[in-house]
Amino acid sequence: MRKSFTLLEIVTVLIVAGILATAGIAGYRQALDNARQKVCGANLQALEAAVEIYALENDVLPATLTQLSPEQVKKAYAKVINNRDLVTRLCYAFVRMNIPRFAYAAFLSEDNLGRYGPHAEIFRCPADRDGGVSYGINSGFAGQPLPSAAVPGVSFVIVADCENSVFSSEGELEHRHIKNFGATKLALAVSTEGDIQESTQGHSQSGGGGTNTTGMKVCFTDPCSCWPYLPWCRYQRQP
Repeated sequence: MRKSFTLLEIVTVLIVAGILATAGIAGYRQALDNARQKVCGANLQALEAAVEIYALENDVLPATLTQLSPEQVKKAYAKVINNRDLVTRLCYAFVRMNIPRFAYAAFLSEDNLGRYGPHAEIFRCPADRDGGVSYGINSGFAGQPLPSAAVPGVSFVIVADCENSVFSSEGELEHRHIKNFGATKLALAVSTEGDIQESTQGHSQSGGGGTNTTGMKVCFTDPCSCWPYLPWCRYQRQP
């Protein structure tokens, strides 16, 4: 006759099964947010490109993202979507499968751009569960010209994860993404060079920001506080 399982064996199996299930859920959650970060990064790069187009047409940067015209958004997104690699395309598909159908209208993608038009409403971060504004622009750039040349060792953040239309410090960003299986929360941002930067919750730096993986200083606040030699900064310093 087959020996029946003891209570200890049953409890042990249940504990192991629970651990494996928890690890699987955590892994899936992290994989999903990694995909969301890819999509969010593409959104940010599209917005940065649209802001750059706005600056070329108006000589200054917009005060808020709502000042971007549909034509500027469409041109910018076309530029970004043409540069997407296979991994990013797969991330779009993965994220699309994991959001409610009614929310897909708020998801920036090529087919939604054609279906709903280049409205600001479709510029939503797929990790934003609250709706409303997902991205804001650095208030220090409002009404100022786009820097004509890169500043050695400094990366200026221009658009970032934010629940307000503008932000003036790293502490105002919305840290809605996760890293290390949820142990770390991140906010994504894009610099004037189009590079994606990360802000870690609880590690905001004084003086405008920290450093990225390449050792460059990342400036999340007023550009003049990080590099006072920008053309318009000298006018701000005058009494």
